[in-house]
Amino acid sequence: MAGIRKKGDAYYCTFRFQGRRYYFTVGDMPEAQALAKGAEVDETLGLIELGRLTVPEGVSLEEFVAAGGKAPVVAVRPETVTTRNTIDRYLAPHANGTIEENSLGTAKTHLNQFLKTVGERFRIQGLTLADLQGHVDRRRQKGVSPVTMKKEISTVRACWNWAVHSSLLKGAFPGRGPRFPKEDRERAVPHVRGDRGHHRRREPGRGAVGSALGIPLPEAAGDRGVPAACAGPRHAALGRPDGGVRRLHGGAPQRDAPGTGHGRGPDWPGRHRAGEEARQGEALDPHGPLTPK
Repeated sequence: MAGIRKKGDAYYCTFRFQGRRYYFTVGDMPEAQALAKGAEVDETLGLIELGRLTVPEGVSLEEFVAAGGKAPVVAVRPETVTTRNTIDRYLAPHANGTIEENSLGTAKTHLNQFLKTVGERFRIQGLTLADLQGHVDRRRQKGVSPVTMKKEISTVRACWNWAVHSSLLKGAFPGRGPRFPKEDRERAVPHVRGDRGHHRRREPGRGAVGSALGIPLPEAAGDRGVPAACAGPRHAALGRPDGGVRRLHGGAPQRDAPGTGHGRGPDWPGRHRAGEEARQGEALDPHGPLTPK
């Protein structure tokens, strides 16, 4: 005969079958309902002894009796989606030539770095902004540039969005708000092409032309000027007495002091007319004026 006992707030049922003792939890319920459960257990055990009920294979006796002589319904646990599982599923369809090998290799590198931060068994559905910030902080300690950090977070976002469309994850990617360190200005110095076409870093105090030709900034005409050493006849005509070179392109021309160089001094109208006549003569005779015999 089954016995019903109360322990704490719940009732428990104990019974003996074929010389062994079994028990299971009835639960928190009124006493009358618990006693009725005990009577049901006695009836089920009697049917088993008569052969009218058979315990299914793979089901324990106490589970079968507690279910009233029926096979218990086992709730199927949802699959735990881990970071490793999600990344492997994301990379598999992209490794069939969908993207270039270099891009695929970069994505693998970014995702593997993220795996080192959160762990392979991390439940990625519970990813938070704090987890992403922890990844940024870890990479900063390794000396990684902010640009690389942002690319890694972008790759994780792409993996997350793919998993959402594939019904592996739910919700939006929690990537709004991670704080990145400022970009190092020394790393942001632009490169220019040298005389042989190779990229090299622009040196402080030099313009693009001066850096490529090895001429300091005062001796070059800035990014769009013409070095004095490379000036032709027309450029030489525009040169100032102090050896500098006037800017020919970009921005307003630099004006010299009155009466010097190309400034508009008192004699400027006369010099202007003389220059115009000289240029007209060059246009008519590119070889220069004729020398009188």
